[in-house]
Amino acid sequence: MATACALAGMAFMVAIDIKFAPEEETEIVVEQEVETAPTAGMSAVLREYAEASEGSAIDYLTTTALTATTDTNEYVSDSGDSIGKYIVCTAESYASVYTEADETSEEYARLYTYDVATLISNENGWCKIVSGDIEGYVKAELFAFGTDAEALDANTYKTKALINAENVYAYQLKNSRSTVKCVLSYGYEYTVVENDGSGWIKLSIDGVGEYYVSAANVLTYTGHSYAITVEQANANAAAIAAGVSAAAAVGPSFVWPLPYSYGASHISSYYGARGSGYHYGIDIWCPLGTSIYAVMDGVVVANYYSATEGNAIVLSHGNGLYTLYFHMCQPSSLAVGTSVSQGQVIGYVGSTGRSTGSHLHIAVGVGGYSQGCLVNPAPYLGL
Repeated sequence: MATACALAGMAFMVAIDIKFAPEEETEIVVEQEVETAPTAGMSAVLREYAEASEGSAIDYLTTTALTATTDTNEYVSDSGDSIGKYIVCTAESYASVYTEADETSEEYARLYTYDVATLISNENGWCKIVSGDIEGYVKAELFAFGTDAEALDANTYKTKALINAENVYAYQLKNSRSTVKCVLSYGYEYTVVENDGSGWIKLSIDGVGEYYVSAANVLTYTGHSYAITVEQANANAAAIAAGVSAAAAVGPSFVWPLPYSYGASHISSYYGARGSGYHYGIDIWCPLGTSIYAVMDGVVVANYYSATEGNAIVLSHGNGLYTLYFHMCQPSSLAVGTSVSQGQVIGYVGSTGRSTGSHLHIAVGVGGYSQGCLVNPAPYLGL
């Protein structure tokens, strides 16, 4: 009787022939033939096998890794070897991938924290690995194995954002009028920190920080991260450095002075003639107690109450530019001389002074903040 066992779509074949002698003398002869798995298409074949099986995900097994595996149903080895299974990078920044098991050989790729690799061998403190399209050697001390790797499984899945437009701005806040911190190039990927469905996605940009881009300018996906070549890593760093320089040329701008949900559609009165008088600012309706944000970095130059403006605060932004915020529900806690950052809460919406309902009156002064210096805020707010 002959049986054939196909692992992972023809990974290897074992033929077993059992011959029976006459009843008085039984002899069992076992013959094995091992057919080496084809090198072409191994990634696709084994990925298909892994996805159909239980356990932690594995990708890009080579023929060497396959033949080293004795129990293909056990994805994480309790012995800590995990040969043929994935291991997880736990380096603080990245693990270097070398062409040989020697730090003096060429470093040609890198695995970053929680990136995964398939383990081929583990000898003398060096692991031979395959990660994505990269095969090489890494120091074993920079990885988690066996059940330790399995415990980190959830961390290995990352949501990435692929920039799908040219010159995409990364803003300090969820506002296209906030400060541009970096200009991102087409085709580069960044890790998603937050995507709350607001139309803005927070990205982690290496060496810069966590900032927002419009969701319309990225494609997102979730999966494992693998090693990248040193050339790719250097190209990424160069693109970010160029993006920071480009952002400096854009310069800072105003952010919206209220939460994202109270935008231009909530403006109840613009700058200009109103009735028999003149309105020297813009009124934005919002509920009592709504946070008010500093539109730019600045310094508090006035904090007062008047029968007309109610509780008010004035910020100086340098170069003769001022912003004024009226009708707050209570005096701001910020003393004159206090430095504030763009987007910082400086008070809360109210209806104090001459007001017919809760709203923020914001005004812009050029060369001072008396009435004669007040100009139309619309261009500064991007309206």
